Amino acid sequence: MTQIQMSRYDALLRRVADLKGPGSKVNDVLEELFPVIDVENVPGELLFLMGTKVAYGGTSVNAEAASFAKIQLFNPTGSGHLLTLTKVIFSGTVSSRYVWDIKVTPETAAFNVERILDTRQGTDELPVGQIRFTLDVASPTFTATVRLLASTPYKLENENGLAILAPGTGFTIGCLTPNATMEASFYWRERVAEPSELLL
Repeated sequence: MTQIQMSRYDALLRRVADLKGPGSKVNDVLEELFPVIDVENVPGELLFLMGTKVAYGGTSVNAEAASFAKIQLFNPTGSGHLLTLTKVIFSGTVSSRYVWDIKVTPETAAFNVERILDTRQGTDELPVGQIRFTLDVASPTFTATVRLLASTPYKLENENGLAILAPGTGFTIGCLTPNATMEASFYWRERVAEPSELLL
């Protein structure tokens, strides 16, 4: 706050509260007038009041000979929600390159393994986000990559969002070695999207 702004608020405080005496009164009451909200670390209680659900889900996929495993968090077309992916942990049974990317098509099969982490929102309700997988004869051609040793977990994490998934998009991870078992766990937030947030 600039000195001019502080002087204006000080004059306002003196007039409204009928304060007397020398010195600025703004510094004494500024934190009470303007409480600080940490927008980078929003507590679960506030997320609940904002209508945001915190969810997670994961699965393990046993690939077959000459097939490549892919696991995906997908936001169904027409869901009307935004998914903010905050963390992914994945690993595989073989030393290989693992790749990931955002895709606009859902993987073939869906699991009902998703859960909402806030039990105030019900223990039976499923999130909008879906955990899906495919065993594909074609090797995945994704953008980002990392090479991992067998059974070595790898974590991608960003509390502000690894990816923001609009309806009809998904975050997909794949293994570049065929006949390998892969597992992945996803953590995300979801909420109803405002009309202006959805692409036309």
